[in-house]
Amino acid sequence: MTTSTPWMPVFSERAAPTFDRTHPNHLPRFFAQLETLFDRCNVQSDLEKKTYVTAYAEPELAKCWEALPQFYKASHTYFDFRACLLDFYHQGSFKYIALDLDRVINERLHIGYHSLHDLSEFHLQFNAIASFLVSVDLLSPREQSQAYLRAFDAEVSSRISIRLQIDLQDHSPSRPYTVDEIFKAAEWILLEILTQSSSSTSILPYCSTPSQIEPLEVPETSETSKMLDIMYSMSPSDVPSHCPSTSPSDIEIASQEALDDRIAELEAEIGALRAENEH
Repeated sequence: MTTSTPWMPVFSERAAPTFDRTHPNHLPRFFAQLETLFDRCNVQSDLEKKTYVTAYAEPELAKCWEALPQFYKASHTYFDFRACLLDFYHQGSFKYIALDLDRVINERLHIGYHSLHDLSEFHLQFNAIASFLVSVDLLSPREQSQAYLRAFDAEVSSRISIRLQIDLQDHSPSRPYTVDEIFKAAEWILLEILTQSSSSTSILPYCSTPSQIEPLEVPETSETSKMLDIMYSMSPSDVPSHCPSTSPSDIEIASQEALDDRIAELEAEIGALRAENEH
């Protein structure tokens, strides 16, 4: 029993390869998926292959691709057309440049690290670009290590450097740390920072004592003079002091209650003074 050759999927079907022009670095994968389908569906001719390339692109983009001589001239093969597109999107000999590495570093430095997953995402992106730049002699191993540390602020970068010295005590100063070594040290530091952030307690509320309250500037009258005498007669004992066994919330509540009670007393005394003056 013979099996029929499968058909190439139609554009927008689940099995159809796609290319997003906003992610040009996905173009090699797009061609790899296409060529797998060519083998499976027994697509042989260059014309058919080139036609399928544009068939899986967005309509406007397909028009641009079909205007290239490598597409419409029969003398150009499918591989000529593929090489043209890879070069056009800088996915051939120089698919990455130093600016791509700077972009990834600056984006991560701006976003920050809120989880270990963020660090892993940056590490994978950095490694993909930096490894290529090193392979084509656009970046040295030492520059690669220095660039990796630039993705952290000065304090975290300093702590990573100290961690590297602790973990790799036999490391020669003349040899740069590898990206993987820096990643492990950064992972340790970031985990420490995240753990401290999640377990840290709120800062104790600061309670001002009466001696720290600046006098109010009010007109000097006999009534206000008596009122100020009463207010300044308050001593620090009127406000609860901090006790190690008392929680910050209890201190805040107790302080507020004591102040409320004292204010009520002052208002009553002020009312009595006003009544005396009226008579």
